[in-house]
This record gives sequence, C-alpha cells and structure tokens, in this order.
Amino acid sequence: METRILIGRKEITNYTGRCWPTVERWVDKHRFPARKLDGVWTSKADMIDIWLQERIDLADMATR
Repeated sequence: METRILIGRKEITNYTGRCWPTVERWVDKHRFPARKLDGVWTSKADMIDIWLQERIDLADMATR
C-alpha cells in the first residue's frame, strides 16, 4: 500500500480536522509528525494515524 503524502498546511489540517494553530502547537510541543521542507509543510498520513492513536492510548491510560 502506498503512503499518502500530505503537502501543505491545508492538506494536513483537512486530514486531521484541526486548525493550523493547533497542528503547529502539536509540532512544537507534542512531536507531531510534520516538517517544513523547502518552505512547505509536509507529512505522511500513516505517521499521523500512528501519532493520533498513540495520543488516544495515552489519554485512555491516564483515565484508568
């Protein structure tokens, strides 16, 4: 299966369903898997899925 590459802030925010300031905060404080390459934000959909699942798992463990 081919990995979907997300190019630009719009694709990343559309994929996550969050606004850009939230995504940018995640990058700065929570190691969100997005990087600026040649001035354009880029990420991989499968890496975002893994990151989100890990965050959900951590939240679940914190509530136990």
